[in-house]
Parts: sequence; structure tokens; C-alpha cells
Amino acid sequence: SSRKTSNTLNKYNLFNRELAPTQKNLWFLQQMDYSDTSYNMPFLIGMRGKLDYKALHNSFQVLLERNDSLRMYFPTKDGMPEIAISNKVSPYIERIHVNTKEEMESFFEKEAKKPFSLEDGPLYRICLANIKESENYLLFVAHHIIFDGLSSAVCIRSFVEIYNKLILDNQAINIKNTKSYLEYAVDENEWLKSEDADLERNYWSKELSGELPILDFPFIHQESMEDCGMRKKELIDKHLEEKINTIAVNYKITAFTIFLGAYGLLLHKYTHMKDIIIGTPFAGRHERSLYKMIGNFMNPLPIRINIHNKDSIYVYLLQVWNKFQGAYDNQRLPFHEIAHLTKTNRDSQVSPIY
Repeated sequence: SSRKTSNTLNKYNLFNRELAPTQKNLWFLQQMDYSDTSYNMPFLIGMRGKLDYKALHNSFQVLLERNDSLRMYFPTKDGMPEIAISNKVSPYIERIHVNTKEEMESFFEKEAKKPFSLEDGPLYRICLANIKESENYLLFVAHHIIFDGLSSAVCIRSFVEIYNKLILDNQAINIKNTKSYLEYAVDENEWLKSEDADLERNYWSKELSGELPILDFPFIHQESMEDCGMRKKELIDKHLEEKINTIAVNYKITAFTIFLGAYGLLLHKYTHMKDIIIGTPFAGRHERSLYKMIGNFMNPLPIRINIHNKDSIYVYLLQVWNKFQGAYDNQRLPFHEIAHLTKTNRDSQVSPIY
């Protein structure tokens, strides 16, 4: 009985903290629909050759020990969430055997769409599907509140590194992050009270001053735009890639700036608007050490572009570059704070700055 009480206190009270600013947004959004799984972030790893299950299990245990974000969940107190961190570092891995790759994909698709309980955790899920002895597939799913796009790359790279080392010499890798996600959350909430945060507030207040443009597509009814987002990938040929890189070098800008500028011109063509705001996701990892961590750091920011028909392409791209650089230099302020700085009427049908 005393052990149970001790564990409960340790689990719920010892590590309670205020959520990081990026986490607060997602927590409130999830409260609108507990069954919404659009914030689930899955990735798949194919594993060829003989599988060492003990090494696989221990690899994820090292990841859990190293990254406190993976052990986070968010119990509520007086209706508001707090960070709690579980002491459990031994991962549960669901193992199944399937006969075909199609059967595996069907099972994984269902697993990826299962909702998480933010209040109870865990907020990750691991499944291992075996088709034959030398063919295994690993599904990892995490809620966006503890995981972002860059975290996928960090997680995969770290897992492969640890797994291979455990197989070769059976020794765990005891590399600790220089900073925990909990420390990051505390630092960010403290930073919001600083003069540096006020400087960023001033930048975004000026950048988003005046009447904000709302894209008006003549061929799209506003009602039909609800929940119509999608992701589309296109490959560009080698010749076009070389031309884009050459322009970027000559103009001393990045290839991303060229794509961002081209997208702005495309929106201008369809809407005939000269003042356009494009939402762009930023990594939000303003310290080098944060690039080695798993967690939710991503901060979406608005890039405001002005299109003047008399401008040369060089002048236009230089403006896009300067706008992007300005956002980059002021990327620490959370998106919800930026939204509060604007003088717009709230409308669930439109989002003026993203």
C-alpha cells in the first residue's frame, strides 16, 4: 500500500509543470474533439535480416530514458493541464505476425488512427509486425504534443544508432541530452516575460499591422474549405533543380525562398491580391542542443509578402528573403501570442495569418 501511494505521488505530483507554449495550443485543440487523431504522428521502419528483439526493446528503453518528452502526459488540475512525467522507461511493444505486407499495412493504418488520452498517457505507441524471420516492420506513433516532424528524424537516427551498437557489443549508449524537454518548457515560459520577448512582440505587431488580407479564391466556396487540407508531394527534375540552385547562389538566397516566392506569385495569379500572408512551419529549435531532442518545438509563423508588378524578379525575391529572415530572427514567440497581437475578428471559417 505504501509503495502504491509513493508511486502515485511520484507519478502525478513530483514533476508537475506548466506546459511549453507550443504544447498549450495542441492541448486546447485536442479538447475540442477527444477522438480527433489528426495530431497522431506515425512513422514506419522496415527491418531486414535477423531481428534481435531484446536489442530492439532496450533501444527504445534508452530513448525513453534520454527523452523525458516521450514519458509525458497531462493530468488536469482545476481544469488546466500540467506536465507529469512517468518513471516507467520499459516500453510496451505490441507484436503481431502477418502473412502479407498488405495485411501489415492495414493493421498499422488502424493503429496509427487510434486516439491517445492526453490525461493518462502514454502518448506513444510501438507495434512490431513480423512477416517472415528476415522481414519485420516497426510502427511508431506519437501524439504531436510530445513530438514534431524533426523529432521523427531524431528518433529514427537515434534508434538505429543504439540498436546497432547493442547488437555489436551489447552495451547501452548512455548519452544524455544536455537539456531535458521539461527544462525547455520552463525556460520558454520564463522567456515570455523577458525584454527579448517584448522585442519580438513589437516586430510581429508591426509586421501584421493594418488590415490583414484574407485570400479570396473566386472558384472556391468558403464553406467547402473546412477540413479540406491535404499533403501533396512532387519531384522536380534534375535540370530544374540545378537552375533553382544556380539562381539561389547568384542572388545569395536559399532555394526555399524561391519556392516561397513562387507560391506567393501563384496565389497572386488566382486571387489578384498584392498583399499575401503564407503560413510557414519553423523548427522552433533556437539552440543547437535542441536539434538532438525529441519533443514538440515546431512553431508556425506568418510570412507577409507584398507583390508589385513593376518589381523585377530579383527585387521580389530579395523582399521574400528579407521577410523570411525577419520571421526567422523572431521565431521564438509562440504562434498563439502572434495571433493575439492582430486586430482581426475571430472567424472559424478563415485564418488570416496562417
